[in-house]
Amino acid sequence: MTYFDIICTNARKPGFFNLNRPFLRLDENHEKEPVTELTSNTVYSQGNLNTLMKYLRDITGKDNPKICFFGDSLRSDVFPSKKFANWETVYLLEEMEIEGMKGIDPKPSTRVIELEDQQQEPNRKKRKLHELPSEEDTRILKSSKWGSFFCDESLPSKVESGQMKMRHMNTFWGYLIRKYADIAVPQLDYIADFPLDHQYEVFDHKDENKTGFYPGIPKSLDKV
Repeated sequence: MTYFDIICTNARKPGFFNLNRPFLRLDENHEKEPVTELTSNTVYSQGNLNTLMKYLRDITGKDNPKICFFGDSLRSDVFPSKKFANWETVYLLEEMEIEGMKGIDPKPSTRVIELEDQQQEPNRKKRKLHELPSEEDTRILKSSKWGSFFCDESLPSKVESGQMKMRHMNTFWGYLIRKYADIAVPQLDYIADFPLDHQYEVFDHKDENKTGFYPGIPKSLDKV
C-alpha cells in the first residue's frame, strides 16, 4: 500500500459504474462480508461507483473531486467511466504503436524510438527511449484482413476541409475514442515524466481538428 490510499480488485467493470454491487472485504485474497464504507490502506473486491465517490469526497474534502481514470479497454474502462461518472479518461491504446505514429519512427535496425522531453529548455532536452512491440506482437495485432483500427478504407470518405489535421476516424472504435476518451497514449511511459499540471490537447467529438493522440496521430490517419 506504499503508493496507494486504497486498492480495488475484481471490480467487474463495466457493471462497477452503473450497478450497486457492494464492496467486499478481502482476507488473504478471499472475499468476505460486504462493507458500506471504505477505509484507507485497505484492499477490497468488486464494489460500485457511488461508494467509491463517497470515499473520495471524504478524503479530499471536495464535493465533486476531479478524477482521471486510466484504462486499456473501451468497453470496460473508457466508455462507462465517461458515460456514468464523467471522469477524465486516458485510453491506453497499443494499436497506436502497432500502426505507427506520425513523426515517431524507430531507430534504424531497432524497435526503439527516441523522444525529446518537451518540458525542458531546448538546450536541456532529455532523450527518452521507448521500446516498440515485438515483430510477433505486431503481426498478431496488425491485421491485414481487418485493416486499420482507426480508418476503414472501404467506406466512403467524409468530406474534409483543407484545415483538417488528420483523416476522419470512420471506424466504430474511432467513434468511441473521440466520444469517450480525453487522450490516448500507447503506454504510460510516454507521459509518466510530465508534471501533474501539464496541459494536453484532448479529443472533441464535434471538432475533429482537436485530437488527443499523444505523442503523435496514428499514421493511418495522416492526410499526407
